[in-house]
Amino acid sequence: MKDFRELLEADIEEQKYRLYKSVRIGKFDISIQGSEKHFCTPRLTTNLYEYSKMEIAICENGKWISILNDKRFNDFNIKIKWDESDRPIAEYVDISAIQALCDYIEKNLI
Repeated sequence: MKDFRELLEADIEEQKYRLYKSVRIGKFDISIQGSEKHFCTPRLTTNLYEYSKMEIAICENGKWISILNDKRFNDFNIKIKWDESDRPIAEYVDISAIQALCDYIEKNLI
């Protein structure tokens, strides 16, 4: 899969806040966010390619999922720490791990 950042399109963009539209891969919608209001490094609203870590969440059929509790992701071997709330998110995820997750979904779950 090409660099996931090439697929991100801003939905809302203000001086200190930006929200990207979810990236659709198969039946999964992946929210990948970076701005002053998200868990990313740097924690600023800046150029997309300046982030080394970003916040992610995965949705399937309108429901948030955690890859920790989904057997389809058992073979994904990169550790990502997920918040296990009603809307599980992963904070400060390395760009390379996000790319690997997108690649895994595209190659194994479509």
